[in-house]
Amino acid sequence: MRFRNHAGVPTSQPKPLAESMEIDVLVHRDRETHTYWAETPRLPGCFAVGRTRSELNASLEEAVALYLKDAQLPDLLVNDRIFSVDRYRWSPGGGLSAV
Repeated sequence: MRFRNHAGVPTSQPKPLAESMEIDVLVHRDRETHTYWAETPRLPGCFAVGRTRSELNASLEEAVALYLKDAQLPDLLVNDRIFSVDRYRWSPGGGLSAV
C-alpha cells in the first residue's frame, strides 16, 4: 500500500492519524431556515449545524475533534471513502434517471 506524507511525497508509512486525516463532508442547506448542517460519512453519527458557513465550520471542527477523541481509531483507517456524488431525477412516469 502506498501513502503520501504532508508534502505529497510517496512513502510506505501512513500519516499518523493525529497529524492529518482527510474526511469527506456533505454540507446541506435548509431551504426554509437557510441554516446549514453537515455530515461526515466516514465518521458515522458525526454531524454539525450552523447559521452560517463559518459557524458550521467551527461546529464541524469541534464535532470531529470530539468524535476522534472517543473513536476506535484503528477502525477509521479503513479506506472507505465516497467515490462520487451523483445527481438523479425522479418522476412518477419516468422513474429514476441520471442527470
